[in-house]
Amino acid sequence: MHRSGTSLVISCLGRAGVDLGSVLDQPHPLHGQGVHEPPALALMHEDLLACHGGSWHDPPEVGQWPPLHRAVRDLFIESRRDRSLWGFKDPRLLLCFEGWRQALPTLEPVGVFRHPAAVARSLLERNGMALDKGVALWSHYNQRLLQLHRQRPFPLLEFEADAARVRKGLAQLLQQLELPGAASQQQADHALNAFEPQLRRHNGARLALAAPVLDLYEELRCRALSPT
Repeated sequence: MHRSGTSLVISCLGRAGVDLGSVLDQPHPLHGQGVHEPPALALMHEDLLACHGGSWHDPPEVGQWPPLHRAVRDLFIESRRDRSLWGFKDPRLLLCFEGWRQALPTLEPVGVFRHPAAVARSLLERNGMALDKGVALWSHYNQRLLQLHRQRPFPLLEFEADAARVRKGLAQLLQQLELPGAASQQQADHALNAFEPQLRRHNGARLALAAPVLDLYEELRCRALSPT
């Protein structure tokens, strides 16, 4: 889901050896670290959602990808054929995942989620989105995340208020993925330095949430890495 720490996770993976292309060098006026998303893919995903009658903030059911969108996807994959370990991120990927899995059956997802109230407050500040709309959007994306995790589990991280636990969770993620850039403590520390706690502006407190939203959040927490 947007505003859930996706840029932190991909930045950390990039520092640990995942080839992300040039996205780490792209600043963003609304995000201190940059969003770290390939612009062509973000535009393609948004157009794909529009073709199915929606957008990132009004998510539709995505069925068969049109030929143009499959061509953009395939060109993106082809441009990385000579890279041994590469990756990308875009929160819209949750809505378009099946099209990517068809092209990349061995795709290895990494998931991240955040407290629904924190996401809703962040969307209110960034987009002027009403809190109830932000919570509903959080639920839609994270129901999809949970569905994918139930089908085939993958590393899942919580982006939470406790900075020490976030850092420990990232360290556990790097250890589990066995990335080349995290083989030594020095390399791991370099990757973990992508985490800048001061960039977070919202926590999950002081917003009443319905029971189904809290149940969804708790199930994600039960499935997430458990840093100690």
